[in-house]
Amino acid sequence: MNYKINRILLLPLISLLFSSTDFLQPYILAGETGKDVQTTLSMIKRSFFMNDQIQIIGEYSASGAGENYILVLSNSDLDIASLKGKYSSVYASVIRLAVFNKENQTYVAYQNPEYWGNLYFQSEYLMVEKHFLSFESKLRKSLPQMRGTFYRQFGSNQKFTSDKLHHYHYMFGMEYLEDSVLLGEFDSYEDAVNTIDKNLQLSSSCIKVFEKQIHGKNIKLYGIGLSGEKGEPHFMPIIDINSPSHLAWLPYEVLVVENKVQMLHGRFRIAASFPDLTMMTFGKIMSTPSDIESQLKRLIQ
Repeated sequence: MNYKINRILLLPLISLLFSSTDFLQPYILAGETGKDVQTTLSMIKRSFFMNDQIQIIGEYSASGAGENYILVLSNSDLDIASLKGKYSSVYASVIRLAVFNKENQTYVAYQNPEYWGNLYFQSEYLMVEKHFLSFESKLRKSLPQMRGTFYRQFGSNQKFTSDKLHHYHYMFGMEYLEDSVLLGEFDSYEDAVNTIDKNLQLSSSCIKVFEKQIHGKNIKLYGIGLSGEKGEPHFMPIIDINSPSHLAWLPYEVLVVENKVQMLHGRFRIAASFPDLTMMTFGKIMSTPSDIESQLKRLIQ
């Protein structure tokens, strides 16, 4: 009898322990290297080259975020997945990895593939889950040995399940994934990408970090670094205030689908990257979503 009672009392606790592993956070802290940022960056690049499982398709140092470097990663797993979802799933065809210095220690963190896969694929994520798990497995194997290895999720105290991410928005009245901003339309896909490419070469505030053409489709994803007084130097010191840094959310994207050019709404994209920001902090960057839109619109004019 006592055995049965104890077993009944333990069941909720056991259930809680196992269910907690289902909660997802935006980033994964891989470890601390014991080296400086540039040495760590060289170690990672060399290790990726030797393992040949992960490709670096873009890199840059974000403005307004201290000593840092961001690598934009992809591979065949993400390529295959991107062909199976709707157009918004293309945002998950790249994963960012950040190297940053904090209090004389250098950390490596990257976007949690499961979090962002669920966010962008929504209910279709289960169809491509194996590709995201495969990508992360290869990424972990490709990273160099570090002084401290953690591989722990971070970025939110909220208990995000897959289902919550499929319908994510920050709060009532705020935008969902579907509420993308149409930056402009062209006569053709070729006109759209040629115009963006030309303007990126001329721009003093928009830096092309990467571009990714989706095989066999008139779809291209651009990653754009935003400099200038209303870009990263302005909003990063305000929103990236928690530790570890959420730096791996950058750069911002522009998506070309056929003849249309669009971006994720700032109130969705920033909120999904910093889900625990208070309304007071969001108030300090109230103009940032429209500022980003204005900067990116110049690329299609």
